Amino acid sequence: MVAGLVMVVLVSVSIVSAQGTSSFSVTNPIKANSIQDLVFQLADIVLTIAVPVSVLLLIYSGFLFVKARGNESEITEAKNTFLWTIIGIAVLFGARFLSEIIRGTINQLKG
Repeated sequence: MVAGLVMVVLVSVSIVSAQGTSSFSVTNPIKANSIQDLVFQLADIVLTIAVPVSVLLLIYSGFLFVKARGNESEITEAKNTFLWTIIGIAVLFGARFLSEIIRGTINQLKG
């Protein structure tokens, strides 16, 4: 697939060159200017998707608590769901916090 895409670009360059136009420019469709910016933008996208999912999982764990009605095994399942949801949320926000620290350090080192 990548080879086909490269071939299309090369053929397009050849056609443009054959028509007498020697200038060729490619616009950047990604708003990131560096790999660092791209990684941070991807992390923002993941966080944007993960926050609503984690809220839904919290609601689901609450539903499991209500559905348990005193059944010890179902309460244990609800507790585990709640615990792992909280751990997942902590990992998400911890990763975001760590990425901001790294971004600040890199920007400070650049000057």
